[in-house]
Amino acid sequence: MKEITYYSDDSYLGEGISLGIVRGILVKYKDTNIVQEGLGIGNVALKNGLMTYFASTCKTVQLSETQFRKTFLVDSVLLWRRNGKLSIFLTGAIDIYVQCYMLLPFFQNKLLKTGTLFLNLFKLTPQIIKIAPMAEACFNYSVKEDELYVDCKIKSLAGYLKKVFILNELGADYFLKAIKNGKTVVAPTGWNYTKSNPGSTAFYNPNYNLSFLVKKINVIDFIPYKVLWGREKTKDLSWAGFEFEFDCRNKKIKSFGCEYIAQIN
Repeated sequence: MKEITYYSDDSYLGEGISLGIVRGILVKYKDTNIVQEGLGIGNVALKNGLMTYFASTCKTVQLSETQFRKTFLVDSVLLWRRNGKLSIFLTGAIDIYVQCYMLLPFFQNKLLKTGTLFLNLFKLTPQIIKIAPMAEACFNYSVKEDELYVDCKIKSLAGYLKKVFILNELGADYFLKAIKNGKTVVAPTGWNYTKSNPGSTAFYNPNYNLSFLVKKINVIDFIPYKVLWGREKTKDLSWAGFEFEFDCRNKKIKSFGCEYIAQIN
């Protein structure tokens, strides 16, 4: 184990565009927090229409030296502001742009730069706005050497679940490269779809000989899902990681669970 520490700190609310969202499990390499703007290991977001919802409230219980339990309340929405005024229209327009961006992985670098210029030109800024809780998510984490076992249960507090995202993100500055099928490659831009059990794909830091991957995904209730991996680095974005996208829209369910392993070594 290469001086990796998994730990929890509910006072750490990140940086950049996601400042104010509570984090999952944090990670240190030696004595340095390597999460940056990422949302940590084992976090949750919901999507309903063109709106994306996050947790800004979390209660953590440390069950033992190697076991943690986090209970997240999905109680905030990301809205965009122009000239001091929040705009649902602009928020929806930006979400549509992001959806197009995700469908065009080969153009994501250019689209990211164009989008950043657009945000700066019109002085658009994001803000996390508190709302009534929409869902509760309970995550149990267990550290076993360089692996973090994650078991989570998502429960809606406001009708049926639509789209659910399980997030595993660390800092972009620490993972500039990737490994795919045993070969070192350039890290993917934005979000790119990968295998449903992506053990052959990992982020990689050649300077530290450090890799970051997820594996052995098991959905306890049968819900269709996709796995994405990606990396973004701008003035306000600095993350690299994996996302599980669960589409619950045709299932009429209010809760489900999944488990998986994150490994940094």
